[in-house]
Amino acid sequence: MSFPSSRLRSSWDVRTLTGEPYAAIHVRSLQTVVRAGTDAWGRTGKDQPALVTAEVSLAKPFHVAASSDTVSEDTVHYGLLAKAVLASLGRLGAHSEGASRITINDLVEHLGNDVVYPGESSDANPPRRILRDPAKVRYASLTLALPKASLLGEGVSLTHSIAYPDGSEETAYKACCLTFHRLRVPTLIGVNDNERTAKQVVVADIDIDQFVCQADVYTGIEAVIVKVTPLHGPF
Repeated sequence: MSFPSSRLRSSWDVRTLTGEPYAAIHVRSLQTVVRAGTDAWGRTGKDQPALVTAEVSLAKPFHVAASSDTVSEDTVHYGLLAKAVLASLGRLGAHSEGASRITINDLVEHLGNDVVYPGESSDANPPRRILRDPAKVRYASLTLALPKASLLGEGVSLTHSIAYPDGSEETAYKACCLTFHRLRVPTLIGVNDNERTAKQVVVADIDIDQFVCQADVYTGIEAVIVKVTPLHGPF
């Protein structure tokens, strides 16, 4: 789904637009291997480990599921969500030998549009997308993390989130956020004389919100952060 710039918001705005959810379903850190993005040295076409996290907030109360103690059509089963994410990765061929070049933005966009209920195809008319279903979902987010894509940190991730405050795709809002996790940079820090005699390791999580770049530029951004921080101090 293509979004005009007028409907792009910060991650905080998108999450708060829909208010407190009736229920939230999370699938965290699904492990897979993808041939997407670049590795920590900026090389393409390399298989690397990936973690996928998905969150869905329901648009309506789930009375049937609550009264019958079964997973009915008014809710989302976390097991089906996990299987659908992995099945979508398989369809894309992101972890196959013959996969073409795929950016992390391409991969997250693909998952958002292609994660469908088991037994259905994204070619269905219309497909029942789990994360793009404004009739059932009020808010959804999808995060792709690459633990080996950072030289000095614990990984890089890209998160796309979407909100349907009015229950319609036409009035949806979207956010994109690039994150560097626990980036370790030696720098001079402190105001006392003794603290200025040697560098200390600063560990920082850095978010770049409203990140709309389609290319894989995170290795270059990390290099700039590492270069600038020792000169100007931490953020």
